[in-house]
Amino acid sequence: MDIADILDRARAHTDCVVLPPVALPVVRRDDERLPDGVREFYERCGGAVLFAGQAREVTVLPPDEVVQANPVLVGAAGEEDAVSRAAYLIARTPGGDHLTIDMSARRGGRVYDSFHELHGVAGSWPMIAPTFEGFLTEVWESQGALPYWLAEFRASKRVFPDAYGDL
Repeated sequence: MDIADILDRARAHTDCVVLPPVALPVVRRDDERLPDGVREFYERCGGAVLFAGQAREVTVLPPDEVVQANPVLVGAAGEEDAVSRAAYLIARTPGGDHLTIDMSARRGGRVYDSFHELHGVAGSWPMIAPTFEGFLTEVWESQGALPYWLAEFRASKRVFPDAYGDL
């Protein structure tokens, strides 16, 4: 499923809100870039709330809220850690937990579960999708009561690789 298809379906879904496009997120470093899927999403909309009011609700942030995650989640820039410093907030769940996207030129597009106790912790920080498009597809297609990346939902015992696993 591609981004345009997901957004078309979301616009027709009563528990989804798709905002009109306003701008692209801004990356801050020379060694970062906006992944193609993220660019396409924000060219087509200004953020979205998928499955509002449900346990699997996910808010894809407006472009002005797509900022470096470390200062928000851990209170410091974390410049010494090349992986976490390239992670930008991209989405949140109703409980206030965040999902981040890797904006590094090398790993760009990977989506991480940045639950406040996991973000930037080697060996405990799961990559829940290799691309932003893959993340949106999984969110859309998951029919369970909880987000697909949570252990309680994964009947298949799916294992997610660590963000630091293949550096």
